[in-house]
Amino acid sequence: MRICMLIFSPAGSTLSAGKVLQEQLQQSGHQVQLLNLTGNAQIFKQGDVKSYLKSKVEAHELLIFGSPVYEKHIEQYLRPVYKSLPKPDKVWGR
Repeated sequence: MRICMLIFSPAGSTLSAGKVLQEQLQQSGHQVQLLNLTGNAQIFKQGDVKSYLKSKVEAHELLIFGSPVYEKHIEQYLRPVYKSLPKPDKVWGR
């Protein structure tokens, strides 16, 4: 299975957990692309989320979205990323 992981990790803990998960999934025979969104100027300063996702995300069947959770909510900076995710197609899985 091809898996894409989008990780936002201001303190580094979520990224560390994502790398462990990536390694375990790869050892199980999956192809894993991990994209660290933290501090990405194209996304967070320029607001160019759709272009970034289109240019960087490889074809996959499963998308994993990693973020710290604050009071039962994902980090507020990720809302535009989450809302910009395209509909499923040949790249964006089923």
